[in-house]
Amino acid sequence: MSLCKELKNLGAATCKNPMQIAKRLIFVPELGSAGTENVIASAAGVTKTALQAFFDAADKVNRYYPTPLIENVENVRAETTFHEFNSGAKLAVKQGIKHFVGYLPVEFPQLLGSLKAWEGQNFGIYIIDKDGNFIYQTDAATKLKVKPFKVDGNSFVASYVEPTDTEVAMVKFEFDYSVSVKDELMRYIDADDLDFNGLGADVYPLMTVIGTPTSPLAASVRLTPVTEYGEPVTGLTPAEISCVDDKGVSVTVSDVDEFAWGYTITLSGRAVETECYLSITKPRYDFSAINATSVTVDFEQE
Repeated sequence: MSLCKELKNLGAATCKNPMQIAKRLIFVPELGSAGTENVIASAAGVTKTALQAFFDAADKVNRYYPTPLIENVENVRAETTFHEFNSGAKLAVKQGIKHFVGYLPVEFPQLLGSLKAWEGQNFGIYIIDKDGNFIYQTDAATKLKVKPFKVDGNSFVASYVEPTDTEVAMVKFEFDYSVSVKDELMRYIDADDLDFNGLGADVYPLMTVIGTPTSPLAASVRLTPVTEYGEPVTGLTPAEISCVDDKGVSVTVSDVDEFAWGYTITLSGRAVETECYLSITKPRYDFSAINATSVTVDFEQE
């Protein structure tokens, strides 16, 4: 007798499923710069080195975006919709949609703006649970790929929760998973098998840096780089700073002096006024807002 579907064996694992409630999400754009899906080929590719390369990726569509730690998480699937006949028999119409709600406590409104940028986007999420397990969706064909859970970007919404006498300020976000997400394809990598702490400093979002370069003195640039939250960026070195002119030719960065207010970046090798574009690269920071601006530098005649 034929069956409408291939039946599967129901043997269960000796060790029970250790997956716990979500504590951190990692947002991943659906497509990278090559136009292909942002996925990891296998669980062996989920390493500290590989993930941190994604966190620091220069191209924003290739970058992974971890959230801070989340509280009061709800991550549940709605009940299946049935059609009930007069006889009392039921026929399943559709599976319920899975919905996620999370809160980021004591966060600034700036983070709300960053989250709202994901509204309407095509993206997915990886999950770090409260025990540090890495949770993902695999592919139906090979059961090897480490894929983000696809999000219905049109359902994503973020809002600010005002503080009260009994509650702290929070940023709330919620979304529906895509209808393509199948719970039976959910997989995890045990925290003990990872070479990084998914709940600690190993997993980090980039901090956006702002500031306007000026050139009040000959052959130098002054810069006061701060994060969106007004926190100064310290410890910049000459190796992290480069400068090119409007023709793309490098200008030598000969010295970097740090002061309480910021930096004086000394340049050399030119004898005339030069339009200069700084390029600053420092792990865990995004300087693209500064790197997009130019400053005219006056060089003294030798």
